[in-house]
Amino acid sequence: PKSAMFISATRVVLPLLDDNHSEVIDITTGEVTRLELPAKYAKRGGFVESVVVPTRGEFWVSQMMASAIHRFAIDTLEYRGTIDLTGQWTKVLAYDTVRNLVYASNWNSSDISVVSVEKLKELKRIKMSGVPRGMAFSNDGSTMVAAIFGGKSDSDRAGRTVTIDLETQKVTGTITSGGASRHAIRLRTGSNLFAVSDMARSLVYFIAGYKKTDEIRVFSNPNTIAESPDGKYLYVSSRGRNNPKSYLIKGHEFGKLNVIDAATHKMIEQIEAGNQPTGLDVSP
Repeated sequence: PKSAMFISATRVVLPLLDDNHSEVIDITTGEVTRLELPAKYAKRGGFVESVVVPTRGEFWVSQMMASAIHRFAIDTLEYRGTIDLTGQWTKVLAYDTVRNLVYASNWNSSDISVVSVEKLKELKRIKMSGVPRGMAFSNDGSTMVAAIFGGKSDSDRAGRTVTIDLETQKVTGTITSGGASRHAIRLRTGSNLFAVSDMARSLVYFIAGYKKTDEIRVFSNPNTIAESPDGKYLYVSSRGRNNPKSYLIKGHEFGKLNVIDAATHKMIEQIEAGNQPTGLDVSP
């Protein structure tokens, strides 16, 4: 699995990067449900991320190899259709509660697709002049904080964290420069407080007032950040060092789950987390 996300108190969706389907697992019964797709999509593989779209009672799953978003019913898990995008290599999905839009970051075309939940189609693409990944929104929905993983490529360490005005859909500022910003979340406590992981520098940045206020070093190659339901803790999945031959094959060390106190920004625990932990979520 590339990522994990709870769609209810007991069910987790797992997009499978190297398979022809995604899966939903019930953590109480262990039951696994395959999310089947039309053959023209299934045969291409490369499922990456998911997002809950509450206004439709659906969760959506991105497929990198097809530049597509697939829609499934939360209650029955039935397939409801596909939205084809014009960007290339679709990765992260984020739901905008204020505008009822889904944003999809596209790796190879270096842009973010704006998708109408009402019309079920791509409206436009926001050009990023860099490789976008994670996205988070201000409390009032006026601003996006976007993690840029690289400049001209995904490995040039020329990433950054930027702000986007969602009214004009234009980049308005830079919060951090360099490294490889990967995942962004808005914290539950306070107003417009964010955390962003930097995979290249093995750091988590804390942001307030759209400025970096603090950073904490975590285990190597941090990926996803998830927050506890009460907002007290941040959990960060850190893959560990890549295999020298390729990051796509097993590394030589196990990764860690870093636990950070959200108030003090101190690391309070590191838990061994198996080989290359990437996706991460906390049950409601």
